[in-house]
Amino acid sequence: MALPSSAARTLLLGAPLLLCSALPGAAMMVATLSSSPARAQEVENGLLRVKATVDGAQVYVDNKEIGVTPITTYLPPGDHTVRVSADNFDPFVRRVTVTTGRTVELVADLLPGAGTVEFIAEPAGATLTLNDREQYPTPVRLRDLQPGDYRWRLAAPAHEPQEGSFTFTRGKNLLFTPRLDSSAGRFSVASRPEGAEVFLDGQLVGTTPLELRDIPPGVHQVLLDMKGQAAVLRTVDTSDGSRGQVDVRLPDDGAALVVKTPSADATVRLNGVKVGSGRKVRLPELERGRYTLEVTAPGRPTAETRIEVPDGGGAWWKARMTGRQAELREYTPLVRSWAFWAGTSAVAAGATTGAILAYNAGIPDPTPEGDILVTLP
Repeated sequence: MALPSSAARTLLLGAPLLLCSALPGAAMMVATLSSSPARAQEVENGLLRVKATVDGAQVYVDNKEIGVTPITTYLPPGDHTVRVSADNFDPFVRRVTVTTGRTVELVADLLPGAGTVEFIAEPAGATLTLNDREQYPTPVRLRDLQPGDYRWRLAAPAHEPQEGSFTFTRGKNLLFTPRLDSSAGRFSVASRPEGAEVFLDGQLVGTTPLELRDIPPGVHQVLLDMKGQAAVLRTVDTSDGSRGQVDVRLPDDGAALVVKTPSADATVRLNGVKVGSGRKVRLPELERGRYTLEVTAPGRPTAETRIEVPDGGGAWWKARMTGRQAELREYTPLVRSWAFWAGTSAVAAGATTGAILAYNAGIPDPTPEGDILVTLP
């Protein structure tokens, strides 16, 4: 007797045993439905069957553990790395090619061994350092390690390093598969003392210690400024995708930098970093060093030169920007000129001499020692 479609669905989903007993043909339908996902996986993928001369050996596919031998698993078509390992045996590693709808059988012949430590890092070519001494390019399998505790560090250009430790026991096989994060966009700034304001490419971005993300690669200028300390300027190039990093000790003393400009809307930059604007820009304390000084103003040519900032005192510069010509010239302020101090010294010396003479004139002569002879009339 034919069943309505809704009743058939109810029986298939809710009472398969009844279907099997009442409708022999339905049992075949149930079996087909229950096996269809596995059948679809078999059609889309290939099958890998792994055996070993040692039962219970660990099996890794593409550096991920999937179980122990003997084992059968579905894999997508393509090349895969199969690793089989067991204590007191050397690891067995092979590349296999899996094809859709086919079975690949692999038998691992494990040979006796004293134990290994294996590092397969991403990216390939990262440098492994053990106990701050020995270095190895990865991937690497170490066979002759002495039992004991070890510290390891992995580093690669334009990636964040990773550190860790392990204990090696003879006969054990250890596998490490770290993935190093990219350093692109990361920027860290530290100072001693802490609390300095950080200007990145002319913009205030925070105070030290500071961690930044998503900074575009390129050449960046970092200015650290803190009251009571000399300002520090650093150039950092992250064009290769590396982390931007500044870690400095802020000097206690520095030199003043004064720049005069011919325009109220002029802008003064050091190494590309804006440090002020107006007719007179002054940095009270700046770390000793060589800098590129640049003065710009709307409608005027740019004045630029290399300057030297000394240990102490100051550096004074004046910009001339007329027509198509622009230049920066060092000058000596009036208070530091020889003529000023010579004139001031002469005035001060004259005033001091007059004061000394006036003071001495008001003091009576001292009483003479010995007998006093008086002439009487």
